[in-house]
Amino acid sequence: MRASDILSLAKATYKEWSDDKASRLAAAMAYYTVLSLAPLLIVIILIVGQVLGEQAAQNQIVSQLSGLVGEQAAEFIQQIVLNASRPEGGIVGTVIGSATLIFGALGLFSALQSTLNTIWEVEPEPGRGIVSTILRYAFLLLIVGVTGLLVLALLLTSSVIAGFTGMLAEVLPFGGVVVWGVNIIVSLLIATLLFALLFKFVPMAKVAWRDVWLGAAVTAVLFVIGQFALSIYLGRGNITSTYGAFGSLVALLLWVYYSAQILFFGAEFTQVYANRYGSRVRAEEEAVPVAEGPATPPEHLEGPEAGEAETHERAQRREGGAEAAAPREGAAVPERTRGGLSPVPAPIVVVLAAVVAVLQAWRARQTS
Repeated sequence: MRASDILSLAKATYKEWSDDKASRLAAAMAYYTVLSLAPLLIVIILIVGQVLGEQAAQNQIVSQLSGLVGEQAAEFIQQIVLNASRPEGGIVGTVIGSATLIFGALGLFSALQSTLNTIWEVEPEPGRGIVSTILRYAFLLLIVGVTGLLVLALLLTSSVIAGFTGMLAEVLPFGGVVVWGVNIIVSLLIATLLFALLFKFVPMAKVAWRDVWLGAAVTAVLFVIGQFALSIYLGRGNITSTYGAFGSLVALLLWVYYSAQILFFGAEFTQVYANRYGSRVRAEEEAVPVAEGPATPPEHLEGPEAGEAETHERAQRREGGAEAAAPREGAAVPERTRGGLSPVPAPIVVVLAAVVAVLQAWRARQTS
């Protein structure tokens, strides 16, 4: 790929990122993340705790968060998790608390799917049945579990590397630098795997693995660089002193907001690269394109010219998508929404809440 191709790709990515109003999407994600943070962390702690022990898992996660959002914000998160993990009121309170956990954990990934659908320009097909919806949410629960396993892998790797820090510092003249470099590489690999899974399976679109891996790797590099910059900003800033009691919450919101923008920029890069140089993004069987229209640029154009033609074509589809996709006279007009999932069906939440309540009761009896 030539330098002009890379520059054109970067410009097209920024344009798509700006056209999709990524900053507004990131603000919405920050809101959903704060609401879903305690349920999601409890699920992750339950998964990681099976290997490290619950208290050790909680301490490790808080330690990792301290390096990202600051010590006070991490303590704020820890207190939220402690309060949420102590349901009161007997079996009724346990069921309600469990339903809240499940709804919250699903809510974040549902919001993420809605955003990635917007970036990939697809939406759920109207009139999907309850079985399809249940299967989709079950799959999102699986993604939550996989996320917990990846967090476990990251924590275990960080612990192992930290154990070798002192040993290498004594043996090698630059042992600390070597350990730091290995830690960065491992973090990049795990982050790449996580982003690849998100880009491949969360949006309702078909993307080839070769396009996903490249986009995930670029996103991981941008994310690690962004986290380093954010840790400096949040660590040396006066956010806590400026906002007082709300400082920890503001620091958390800022971290999620800017992290989400980096994630969405990487998703836009993946989408632009796949449509320009890769296999092209297609809607799944249970999804439809947001706007109808020709999906490929002229065949005689290559490289930046093809990308510019495609970007112009996408802009035309956005401006005239309603006319292009207008139904014939007399045809039924289905109600369509842009991206996302319908609200979590109540039966799913109730059944899963009952299961979790039984597991929590069994666990409490085992520990008593």
